[in-house]
Amino acid sequence: MSFIRLKNNLSDAINTGASSAVDYSLANYSQIVLNPFETYLQYSDVVGGADFDGNYTVHVCKCDGTELLDITEKVAILEMIVSGVTQFAFEIAPIQTVFYIPVILKFKHGISDLTLYSNRFTINTDINTTRIDYLDYSRPVNFYQSIRLNMYFDREDAESEITEYTQINGSKVSGRAIVTNLQHFIFEYLDGFTFRNINNMLVTPIVYFNGLRVTNKQILQSDKRASDSNWWEQEIEVPINYNDTFSDTFQIFAIFEAIELIPSGLYTAQIPTVSKTFSNIFSDVFGA
Repeated sequence: MSFIRLKNNLSDAINTGASSAVDYSLANYSQIVLNPFETYLQYSDVVGGADFDGNYTVHVCKCDGTELLDITEKVAILEMIVSGVTQFAFEIAPIQTVFYIPVILKFKHGISDLTLYSNRFTINTDINTTRIDYLDYSRPVNFYQSIRLNMYFDREDAESEITEYTQINGSKVSGRAIVTNLQHFIFEYLDGFTFRNINNMLVTPIVYFNGLRVTNKQILQSDKRASDSNWWEQEIEVPINYNDTFSDTFQIFAIFEAIELIPSGLYTAQIPTVSKTFSNIFSDVFGA
């Protein structure tokens, strides 16, 4: 389950399963967002697997496959065996370039014809978006996945639950109220692909919206599409624990840095345990 998933050909990649009744002149592809000054991580989930063996290039492309920007040095991948085939996690360091049109990613093997394309997304600095970090423990190597969605925080809310019981004398007594803090988000252009991925994300055990822990998650119910478009407006309500916060850091790049620091000749059969903070030896790549 990835918001940026990869396919072996371009037509399959940009096909997100919209209704055949959609009028594509009304379609909207702004649902998934990367802020060009943030880091993100997703899993490949390629049908049949894909093995780059460290030899790859990555480009931001137009939706017809035309290359716009080489970001190879800003993408790190870590391959792993999943259900007998090679998959990989990929981490995108700050791209530092804004695009005002929907774009895709293209991963290409350096020698073979293996090429993977992503679904559409946008790269911009719109403040009316929501950063989501989530962890599902279902992978051989578990990273926090991360993405931004084109939905905005609308308002605070709260609900309470009070236990009430009746004494022997018939008097009713109320216990202490348990208050749950809520946040409401508005997704103005939600499509079916993003809707499915949000529901898959909400059933994972650990989810953060804008760095705040989401608790007691419930799946969404869809609404009617706006006219013949591919989208509808959706309100999303989530309970929030303000005391449990999360700050994103490099994960795959951090592993590579740890390997760089292992003394020559030291053998390790496992990925090194990496602290959440580290000295960034890739600053020339990231521009930091």
